[in-house]
Amino acid sequence: MATPAREETDAQAMARVLAAERDAATAVAQARHDAQAQVDTARDAARALVEDSAARIAARQRRHARALTQRLERLQARAGMPSNAARPPDDAALAAAVARVAAQLTGGVPAR
Repeated sequence: MATPAREETDAQAMARVLAAERDAATAVAQARHDAQAQVDTARDAARALVEDSAARIAARQRRHARALTQRLERLQARAGMPSNAARPPDDAALAAAVARVAAQLTGGVPAR
């Protein structure tokens, strides 16, 4: 049979081991929590980057579409076409528009 001093030493050793296991479990849980917080932060940052990029792309596309619309309206005005033309002109109208633009560019007299 073990002596009381030996039993106390064994009990203290077991208590230390159990306390170390509890401390390790707590540290692992905290590390998991911290890692998840970092993942969440990185995911939020990536999402914000994607949303910002999408907004910039959409704004650029809107500016480009406006510029194209304005250019088309200028070209249509130079060609004598209404800016709200719903369908393309027929061949005769297109040929007349080309002749007017060519005349304007060359200083000639437009054919009608």
